[in-house]
Amino acid sequence: MKRLGTAVTALLLLLALLLAGSAQADTVVYVKGGWLRMREAPSFDAKTIASYYTNSAMTYLGATGAWYYVRATDGMTGYMYSAYLTTTAPSVQPQPQPQPGGTTAYVWAANGRGVRLRQGPGTNYGVIGLYNVGTSVKILSRGTYWHYIQVGKQTGYMMAQYLADTQPVNPQPQPQPQPQPTVNYTAYVYAANGKPVNLREGAGKNYRATARFPVGTQVTVLSHGATWDYIQVGAQTGYMMNRYLKTSYTPAAPTVNTVITGVTLSNAAPGPGQTVSAVVTPAGASCTCKWYNDQGTLLSSSAAYTVQYTDVGRRILVAVTGTGGSTGYATSPYSNVITQTATSGGALTGVSIDSLSPGPGVAIHASVQPALATANYAWYRDDGALVGNGAVYVPQAADAGHRLYCIATGAGSYSGTVVSSFTNPVSGGASTAALSGTVALPATISPGTLLNPTVLLNTGHLNYTWYANNVVVGTGATLYVDSSLGGTSLRLVVTAAPGSGYEGTVSSGYCLVLNNAGGIGSYPIATTTGLYP
Repeated sequence: MKRLGTAVTALLLLLALLLAGSAQADTVVYVKGGWLRMREAPSFDAKTIASYYTNSAMTYLGATGAWYYVRATDGMTGYMYSAYLTTTAPSVQPQPQPQPGGTTAYVWAANGRGVRLRQGPGTNYGVIGLYNVGTSVKILSRGTYWHYIQVGKQTGYMMAQYLADTQPVNPQPQPQPQPQPTVNYTAYVYAANGKPVNLREGAGKNYRATARFPVGTQVTVLSHGATWDYIQVGAQTGYMMNRYLKTSYTPAAPTVNTVITGVTLSNAAPGPGQTVSAVVTPAGASCTCKWYNDQGTLLSSSAAYTVQYTDVGRRILVAVTGTGGSTGYATSPYSNVITQTATSGGALTGVSIDSLSPGPGVAIHASVQPALATANYAWYRDDGALVGNGAVYVPQAADAGHRLYCIATGAGSYSGTVVSSFTNPVSGGASTAALSGTVALPATISPGTLLNPTVLLNTGHLNYTWYANNVVVGTGATLYVDSSLGGTSLRLVVTAAPGSGYEGTVSSGYCLVLNNAGGIGSYPIATTTGLYP
């Protein structure tokens, strides 16, 4: 119904304008109902150009729907909603432009904050300034929602609800008189999140913070309240919430940088099945561990290592690196050569083969379960022929096309017989393709480092031989360089494994091992391959 009434009113007004010659530029309409916005386009969403008070005269220029296109007396043109325009001339003259003078009022806000003075009667107008509660102003023109006011030499618009006719009481907190010391006990700043805590001018969060103190700061409590304490920190006094103050506080112990100076093995002569740990100096230092055998093979990165039967005949060591609050690096002496030891005994539960796609000349390994059990091994072809004994078997050319399996029989304190799965058929005879590619070592290396070569060859079935000054020092894919190799010249010779389908060798360049003083040893460096097999 309201929309229908508005439409009828607009229609009657349009009819009146037509009867009065609305197409003429001098046809005048008047604002009614308070402040009315002039917009850039005939839409409530359009930008506001200006606002005009009741009885302001506008020259009618045209219409678009319920919107009139008008020109104000100040020359501004735009669209106004027709429901708030009338052709009836006001009984009083349009409100004159405000002149200096007016009635006195005071800025007021319940929250005590400053109030904005704007360029026009709306929050979409620009802000001229911000005035504190209690500021005296002159009201030059009153409106329903906005008053046109003067503050000093500045004029603008402020919402009527923030202007009072009488001087308001300033709601801003006033500085409190400092209480006399009544307690005088020591406390410490504390916060569960570890962040600094504010010291304020008064006993409330609305008071200005004068400083921030970190957790653990010692303070003197001068006066204790239900929520706030009056405290002193050095020469500074103020208020702090007492939930952030503790009468006893133990600061975190400073981090001590522990330097690892050495490491030994917990068992210098371990056997299969026994667990060995690192004994670090100083005790309690935190570190990571890496376990190597005397071929440079990384066995484990755990804090402790359980010796395997595959370690029999080898020596092991541990290298430790400081972590957390510990620094430094150290390697233990080698263990004694690992020998077979008695086991607890029991029944074998299974046997497995590490490669189910064997080829001639490439060794395959059998292992029984439980892992530390002792057993006798026999290797058979699928035609029933016994082809080998022992935990390791190297397939021959005659095995090509046959599948292999292994039978393990308990030995020592173990009993029972178990049979492995069949392998895939052994691949055909070996090819004679030449081994090719590169093997690279760094130019220099320091003792206590695992030397890992860069091997880029046309097969991965390889045998490795490490030389130090013409002496073989390892046969693994990597080499742990201990202090005994300081001052030597290392070289790696890689040979294609039998049955790999390749033949030949590839050698690396020389790698010089720095001595304990950080220099290069005095041993003469070989310059011809004739020094190496």
